[in-house]
Amino acid sequence: MNNLEYLLKLADEAFNKQDYNKSIEYFDKLIFYYGDVVELYNNRGLAKNSIGMYEEAIKDFEMVINIDPNYVHAYNNIGLVKHNLCNYEEAIKYYNKALEIDVNCIQAYNNIGLSNYNLGNYDEAIKYYNRTIEISPNAHTYNNIGLVKNDLGMYEEAIEYFNKAIELDRNYFKAYYNIGLSKYNLKNYQEALEYFNKVIRMDSNYVYAYNNIGIIKQDLGMHEEAVKYFDKAIELYSNYPKAYYNRGLSKLKLKFYNDAVEDFNKSIELEPEYSFSYYKRGEAKLKLKHYKEAIEDYNKSIELGSSNDDINFAIGLAHYKLSCYRDAFYYFDKVSNNKKAYILKVISKIKSIFIRN
Repeated sequence: MNNLEYLLKLADEAFNKQDYNKSIEYFDKLIFYYGDVVELYNNRGLAKNSIGMYEEAIKDFEMVINIDPNYVHAYNNIGLVKHNLCNYEEAIKYYNKALEIDVNCIQAYNNIGLSNYNLGNYDEAIKYYNRTIEISPNAHTYNNIGLVKNDLGMYEEAIEYFNKAIELDRNYFKAYYNIGLSKYNLKNYQEALEYFNKVIRMDSNYVYAYNNIGIIKQDLGMHEEAVKYFDKAIELYSNYPKAYYNRGLSKLKLKFYNDAVEDFNKSIELEPEYSFSYYKRGEAKLKLKHYKEAIEDYNKSIELGSSNDDINFAIGLAHYKLSCYRDAFYYFDKVSNNKKAYILKVISKIKSIFIRN
């Protein structure tokens, strides 16, 4: 094995192990010693894309195009970078450039479908996915069609497509996972559990399966068991905001209010714009009689778009507990069709007249 082959082997091994920084180091050396080889720039660009070095990745792919304007994968890969930057319409432009060079580039058709899916253009997404399958039937694209159907609420049809993916690749665990999601949406909880557990048997580190089993346990009122699955999800991915949020919900139900607050704190730290974390932290603080803090959380939740009768009732109750009866009346008055809110509104009105605060 000569030096070129050896460095290529090291670069590929590092890439396959997801050690992208090391892979980039090897590609740097290869480019330094062996010059303008399109595959080297292309593969280094893929490694950079994988670690979020998007602008640098685009430069590598543009270098590929400068060397070989007909290198179809470079256009497709720039599209992937644009996709990762959520610039879906720009991504589609590059995928179309790839198709101008190779009308049968299945990656480009599939990726146009994916960009349209993210733009909410479901009919366009399915059109391009179907074109991909016409050229080369594959598990990945059948799975993508299933995801569209699932988002459209067509769960039975979604399952049919996920099963087609499995027929082509028995080890395509994402299709099993997605069947679990569709089964969950159909409220077939036991079948959903079977699929999520199958995913875990196939990949014991697939964090989302543990989280979803926890959600099912929550729905079944089995909160102690749910907590164990959220614990496992967090053990595997310590920065997973939804796992902290979901564990907080179960701890709230189990009346572990301080623990629930800690989980919601972490959820907010990781995902500060998620309104429900503030709402539920407010609920925990209300239970702990931290009324002013609860009001702050409820108001933050409203600021982020979560206004409803339950929140207005909770803010009214917190003000009532603080003897701020005029404020309590104001929020109880916002609540409709709630007998308890009506009674407390009347009491608050009376107390606001006779008790000064």
